[in-house]
Amino acid sequence: MNLAFMYFLGIDPEDTLPDKSLLSKFRKHRLGEDTLDDILTEMVRQCVEKGVLKGKSVSLDATHIMANTIKKTSERLMKHLARMIIHTYEKETIGGQIKDLPQVPNYEEIKDHREAKAVMKTYLEKVIELVEAQITEHEPLTNQWVQKAKDKRHIV
Repeated sequence: MNLAFMYFLGIDPEDTLPDKSLLSKFRKHRLGEDTLDDILTEMVRQCVEKGVLKGKSVSLDATHIMANTIKKTSERLMKHLARMIIHTYEKETIGGQIKDLPQVPNYEEIKDHREAKAVMKTYLEKVIELVEAQITEHEPLTNQWVQKAKDKRHIV
């Protein structure tokens, strides 16, 4: 399918492809919304003129789709960082367990956003503390995740 598109566009298969954001940038910076509407209107006019479109009915696509619109909340970020620290430590130490690891809090059940954030921050700090007590220089990826979590902890 990609080769067919490349042939249609006159692109040689060995050529490097344009950056994937090129069309979006072209539309935004060169065409603008009005010009894009004019182009689409002209395309439809030509299709009607050539008989490709009959113009006897109107079709609308009102398909409902699930979109990945999960908001990256502070709580979610801290949970992700803690999970990555634990997972990376277990992989680097080949099944090593972190002693006295607390249960992951269910921050979604806490109605007050500030309280939920504080609970997750406490949990993340406890994970960092426990891992740092067991970690050595032989776990460089875990060290990187711990450092990343420490850097983000002050932001969230």
